[in-house]
Amino acid sequence: MKVNLEIVPDFALAFLEELREKGKKESTITRYYRDLLIFFHWLKEERKENNYETWESLDLEDYEKFHEDKKGKYSTSMGTTLSSLLKFHGIEIDELKTIFKSTGTRSFEEKDFVKENEVLKLLKTMRSRKDLTDNQLKAFPFLSNRNQAIVYLFYFYGLRMTEITRINIEDINFGQHELVIKDGDGSKRILKLDHEHQQIILKYCKEDIPKPVRPYEHSKHPLFVAFDFERETFRWNYEANTPKRLGVKAIQKMIKQEVARAGLRKGVSSQAMRNSCILRRMNEGKGLEELQQYFGLRNPLSLWRYEKYIENKKNPSI
Repeated sequence: MKVNLEIVPDFALAFLEELREKGKKESTITRYYRDLLIFFHWLKEERKENNYETWESLDLEDYEKFHEDKKGKYSTSMGTTLSSLLKFHGIEIDELKTIFKSTGTRSFEEKDFVKENEVLKLLKTMRSRKDLTDNQLKAFPFLSNRNQAIVYLFYFYGLRMTEITRINIEDINFGQHELVIKDGDGSKRILKLDHEHQQIILKYCKEDIPKPVRPYEHSKHPLFVAFDFERETFRWNYEANTPKRLGVKAIQKMIKQEVARAGLRKGVSSQAMRNSCILRRMNEGKGLEELQQYFGLRNPLSLWRYEKYIENKKNPSI
């Protein structure tokens, strides 16, 4: 099998190599490779880059755009390939396979959203020490506010996972209650923070993080810092000489664990919280252009499914 190294990156080839080591048939590996070639060719055209950082930053909306751009031509097989690549690198994107099960864009269902009582139960659990392991109990005073703040940003502001990981201390103006979200294309948008939400973030920064590893004010240090459970303190990136940035995988794991601890359904995810925020603002009467700008939507057609969901709720027979 001839490999196009300019299009299919090393981290994807490593996935194929593992399949080979596990004894997968060469025909299966070739099929996976062809799917990856199609996908990464699209990614390079779409984002001008197909490196690991660019790929890791993709969310469900990006995969939906890929599916739409290809007019649903690649279905179940492509969904399996892309999900398997993500799993190989320890990343999960809920509902990814579902996108590729049809030739059209999948309509929203009730399970794609989070109810207010579910979020309230999740936050209540996150404030408690219920069912925590010994290690988690020791970490609780450091992480409770940090993790609540992340859920606030998902549910009340509709941020993407990668947007949260990219936030720096300099992006928050506590005096003005403003948060700057910088998009991958260089554009930015400013969100107004609720006083209660800002106080949780401030308490996490000023009280929960020990001073030696605390992000510097007005710096490019990350807002959300990774935690070392063995040493019971926040991690430091010695190479960059900054606190270690909390990554996508760690946030995914945290949400999954807290949802399970709260006894909620598996569908309560970061994407479902973002969906709920978009739907809520649309129900408040916000215009499509305003919604697109507020949520940093690259594809205006993304809002069509929300409109359709609201319409179907009002007229169930449609």
